[in-house]
Amino acid sequence: MKKWFMAILFIGVAYFSIEAPAQAQEKVIWDGAEIVKDQSGKMTFKKDVKVYKKDSSGKFVSMVVKKGNYLRVYDVENYDGKVYYWMSGGYRVHSTNLVVFKDVPMNLRISFFKDPVWIVTSEKGILHRQNNPLRTRGMLLKDFSEDVGYFAAFQKYTIVNGKLHGELYHSGEGEYAGYTIKEFISGSDVKVVEDIYN
Repeated sequence: MKKWFMAILFIGVAYFSIEAPAQAQEKVIWDGAEIVKDQSGKMTFKKDVKVYKKDSSGKFVSMVVKKGNYLRVYDVENYDGKVYYWMSGGYRVHSTNLVVFKDVPMNLRISFFKDPVWIVTSEKGILHRQNNPLRTRGMLLKDFSEDVGYFAAFQKYTIVNGKLHGELYHSGEGEYAGYTIKEFISGSDVKVVEDIYN
């Protein structure tokens, strides 16, 4: 009897130890390819292109990406009027007319996180008022609401058709008095992270 019990217990443990990781690693497919956590986009090239990275000695190393092959993009830098796409392995490429970049829809990007929030990565900031960004690089974007009588403020972020939508309101005094801003935020301007500040 003990042998049967041990055999059944062993089979049950083996089943759940094999089955559980398989369920946890369910693939997310978009635009004909698997996407992964922290991926913000994907790109292909119109012809064979060299991409570069710096090695540990500071020298540039190149790799040729064949026309039609796709690469995952994990970060998009936008500074001095130039856009750079960062790929795995430390490779990056400057945006040109040879690069075809697509943002991964935000609803898929956040699906890898239990409690997602966003960090602004754009050097220019986002959600501008009178040409000034109200949310600058490095700022955390999450829902917020405050009403203390003499002023009220809130910010709300939702996903609409795969795009991040931000809504800000402030009724206070001073230079930021009485504004309401509603606009879509480019997926290239933010990074999705887990909310550890709850």
